[in-house]
Parts: sequence; structure tokens; C-alpha cells
Amino acid sequence: MESEVGHSLPVFGSGLFQHGGESFAPANGVPVPAVYVIGTGDEILIRAWGKIDIDVHVTVDRNGQIFLPRVGTLTVAGLRMDQLTEFMRSAVGQQFKDFQLTVTLGQLRSIQIFVLGQAQHPGVFTISSLSTLVNALFASGGPSANGTMRDIQVKRGGKVIAHFDVYRLLLDGDKSQDIHLLPGDILYFPQIGPQVAMDGQVHTPAIFELNGAATVASVMSDAGGMTVVAGTSRAVLERIVDHAGRTVVEFALDSGGLARGLKDGDVLRVFPISPKIERAVTLRGSVASPGIYAWRPGMRVSDLIPNREFLLTRSYYNGRNALDVRAMESPFGSPGENAAPSEDRHATEINWNYATVERLNAQDLTTKLIPFVLSAALDQAGSPENKELEPGDVVVVYSRRDVALPEELEAKFVRIEGEVKAPGTYRIRDGETLRELVEQAGGFAPHSYLYAAELTRESVKQDQLRKLRELVEEESKEVLAPSNVAVGRLTATMSNDASAELELRRAYIARLMDIHPTGRIVLRLKPEANAAADIPDFVLEDGDHFSVPSVPNTVEVLGNVYNQGAMRYLEQEEFGKYLNAAGGATREADKKREFIIRADGTILSRQQIGALERVKIYPGDTLVVPPKLKGPASFDMFSYTQLLSSLALGALAIKALN
Repeated sequence: MESEVGHSLPVFGSGLFQHGGESFAPANGVPVPAVYVIGTGDEILIRAWGKIDIDVHVTVDRNGQIFLPRVGTLTVAGLRMDQLTEFMRSAVGQQFKDFQLTVTLGQLRSIQIFVLGQAQHPGVFTISSLSTLVNALFASGGPSANGTMRDIQVKRGGKVIAHFDVYRLLLDGDKSQDIHLLPGDILYFPQIGPQVAMDGQVHTPAIFELNGAATVASVMSDAGGMTVVAGTSRAVLERIVDHAGRTVVEFALDSGGLARGLKDGDVLRVFPISPKIERAVTLRGSVASPGIYAWRPGMRVSDLIPNREFLLTRSYYNGRNALDVRAMESPFGSPGENAAPSEDRHATEINWNYATVERLNAQDLTTKLIPFVLSAALDQAGSPENKELEPGDVVVVYSRRDVALPEELEAKFVRIEGEVKAPGTYRIRDGETLRELVEQAGGFAPHSYLYAAELTRESVKQDQLRKLRELVEEESKEVLAPSNVAVGRLTATMSNDASAELELRRAYIARLMDIHPTGRIVLRLKPEANAAADIPDFVLEDGDHFSVPSVPNTVEVLGNVYNQGAMRYLEQEEFGKYLNAAGGATREADKKREFIIRADGTILSRQQIGALERVKIYPGDTLVVPPKLKGPASFDMFSYTQLLSSLALGALAIKALN
């Protein structure tokens, strides 16, 4: 019926036989039931004491007899277990008096039965003599796809002695129709009976086999009844008429509908109730408790959202709590008065200028969008922005991420830290400058080193990344050019300037890919700068980060010198003196390309000014003596350092290339 239903439905009860029959075989060692019939192959254990002493294990022979010493041959086949003890006591009593006697069964015989008809595995089966119809049913694998589960029969001596309905076992736990089997019994599976499909909002959607007259109520009972969301106002019945066509009937699942009769091939669908909730409004979006709320006449937006704090999400408070813990643990003290947390602020920043009411027109089923100013609706109860709500309305609150605000209305935050009097995260006005921010943070601390201050910006970082990718892409194209690929295949004895240049380029690309731009903006401050007035009127952007270090007391000397590393800063000392203090340049040094990385991020090279020896060095500066290039003159690696400095990568880029 899959084509009729539109999707696969299981046959009810078919999964019961998928695990094989071993788990359903009768257990050994259990008490033998009183109705068990003794037969050939059964082992009988007999003990008697008193005027006679008997302790024997005897097996019933093919004639149905056993031999008991001092008593004789006895016919026991056909006796039930509850008759056996009295029979033996009577037989022994004919020869002896004053004795006690017990009779039990030892090893039980196996029996053969026949499984025929529409069985999963028809044939002859050898099973335990304790087996019942149910044991044999599972051992044989149950009915085939064409076999019935409603009228499984046991035939004995040419007559049907038992009928078994698997549904009653599954649905009611009723095993009363089960019987013990005897040798030669036939387990017969007739052809499957009429079937109907039950789909939709019932607990067990499936294909059900009918057993006689059936109604919607009886099959629905087999399906476990309707689910809690099932609707009773409408059900659909599809029926095949005279093998010629289909009809569709709709009816309510009332007493009359439940009493409707079902026929072979019927498909019954039960539909869910409408998800519409009467007399309710929905709140969603950037709110702490989105959901469905009860509507009442005269209800307005301010009744649904009682105050501004109602909109704050759990993530907002979790973020604040985390920041509070970090502030308590931080050695730098608390932020300034205007400081505000920046974590996830775009997600929690409410758009107070725009919210909407979505309203469904019941006539044409179109949705009308009613915008309103959220702040006015909450702060001014009598404002026309405080819209009156109707049942079914959906009120949507947006964050600044959902709907972009005009730039002058957007909340912007900048972090300032280091040697300032009130470090923290500050909310800034549109057009506010770095100088104004420093003044807002209380100015600089006594040990601040403004010359080396770093201003980083995300947009600049992304621009640096883009330019760096373009540089890597261009160099990669050069390396992968056909002529260069051919050069790369040359043997060691055939190497030349071209292959050496190729290897240099490959190494250069690898180092370029290790560079991670910071987004630093070089402010070009004077080395003696120490006040807010020395900072240019540089307009800030949302997310900017300004860090002011303390005055360092070292200068770095790196590259091809005899003793590279940090040196104590000495006021007024020049490049040549620091270079001499490091032991001077080595033989491998390229003195024509020496350069200085200033603490403010700028680069000063010998190629720019000629003589570096008399250049004054400031705290935090880095002196670099590069190696001589062992390659062709056509590839000058350190000409690229100038390009990198133009990308404002500064010391980071040079460090990656050395």
C-alpha cells in the first residue's frame, strides 16, 4: 500500500519474527507441566525405598514401555505427567508393601512437527517436546508476507484443534489459545486476510490485517488509538470499488464515523488539529523569553513587554557575569565610568527604533507588517507607537545585527588599555576621535610610552590580509609558470641562477603565508609625545583597540651580528654604537640593507637615507642586519620588505622573513 499512502508503512506485527526463534525456545530445566504427555524417548527417574530399594533411570522405548527391575515391563506412553506417579505406585504396589516412591522426568525427547502453508520457512522442524504453538511459531520464522497472523492453525489427526491470533498476543498479552504440541502436529498458515492501512495521527501507523467484520474504531484500537494532537473533525477514507476505481470519503471521527465499516484495501488517514492557538500572541526575536502569551482585549505592546529589562537575553547576563569575574581577578583594576562590555554586543544590542507586528488577514491570508518604534512603545504608554494587539499577532524585536541602523544611531565601542588612568571598553559617539577617548579615559599614567602606542582596526586588518593574499597569489603564479616548473626539474649538476631564484621564491612564499596581520595603524607620533594633546584628531571606528605600553628599557639587535639580542637602552646613543656593542656585522651580513624598525611601527632603511650609523635610537626600537642573498640579482627579497612595510605589517613581517 506504499503507493496509496505515499510513504512506507510497516505490516503490523511483522517485526516480531525478525530476530529468529532461539530466544523463544522453551527453557531446559524448568518444571514439566502436569498436562505433559509421556512418549518415546523420554527419560524417567524412579526412586523407591522401604520394603524395596529402587533407583533407576529408564527411557521409554519405541513401544511406549519401560522395564522396572523386580516389577516388570510397564506401558507408560500416553500418560500425562500428573498421572505417572500414581501409575508407578500402583504397579510397584502389586509386588511390594510399605514403601515410598518418587517419579520425575530427566532428559526429554524431541518431536517433529510440520510447518505448512504460507510460512516464512515451511518444512519439518525438530523441537523440544515441551514446545507449544507459540514456540513453534517463532522457531519457524512466522508467516510469510502472504501468510495470516490472525488465524494460525494446529492440525492433529486430520482436524483443526487450535486457532491462534497473533494480534491478541501482541495487543493484549493473551496466550490462552496456546497449546502444547505432539509429534506429527501440523502448524498451518492460511492465506493472509483482508488488510487496511491506518496512517496519520495514530500511535502505531501500519497495515493491519482484519479478522472478520471490522470498524474504524476496532482498527484504530489495534493502532493504539489517536495521538493527543489528532483532530476528530476530519478523517479521509480511500476505498477501491469493484477493482475499477477509487473513491474518497471525508467524515468526522464521532460515534457514527467510528462505527463505519472497513473493507480490504481501505486507507484511513487521521489528520492533526490545527497548530493555531486561540486568543494568543507571539513574541520572538531578540528577547529573553520568546514564546506564546495569552491575549486579552485592549492588550498593547507595553502589556506584552512590561519593561526594557524583559528583553535582555541570558547570554547578555552570562557575558556580564563573566566580565565581572575577570575584572575582579584582573590586576589592572576596574574600568572607567563609561566603560561597557563589548563581548557579543552586536547580538544583544536592541534595535530601539524598529520593531514589527505581523498580522494575518483572515480573509485573503496575507500578512500585514506593522512597524513601530520600540523605545516609544515601552516608555510612553499613550504613544501611537504602542500598538494595540489582536489575537494571532506576532511581535518581533530586532537586534542591530538584524536591521542596520543609520550610522549616527549605531552603538560603537572602543577598547583602551595599558598605561592610561582608566582602561576599559568605552561607548563612543559618532565622529569621536582618539584624542577625545584618551581624555575620557583620564589621560596617560606616569610610565606611558605614547610613541610606541598601537591602534589596531579590524577593517585595516582585513585590508592587509587581502593585499597579502594578492602578493602570495602573484608570487605563486610566478613560481608555477611553465618555465619555472621546467627549471624545478633540473638535476643538481644542471642547476643555475634560475633554479636558485625559484627556490628563493618558494621559500619566500612559504614565509609570507606565515604572516598574520594585526591591523595596526601607524600614528607617526613624535618620540617625545606624552600627552593627549600630542595625539592627532584621528576619528575612531567601532571595534578599534588602543594600547599604550610602558617605557621599555631595551633595544633589540637582530640578524647577522655576532651577539644578537636585547640591549640596555642608553639615551642619545646611535645605531652604530648598538651595532658595535653586538659585535658588529658578520661576514654573511648585507650591510647595504640594514634597517631599523621603530617602536611606532615605521621602518627606516639604509637604502632610504644612506648612512644609518648616526641615526638616534629610541626605546623599543629594533635594529636588523639582514643576510646576503645567495641567489641571482634579479630577485631581491628585501626589496619586498619595503612593500610589507607599506602594508603596515612592520616588525611582524620582518620577523617572519628572517
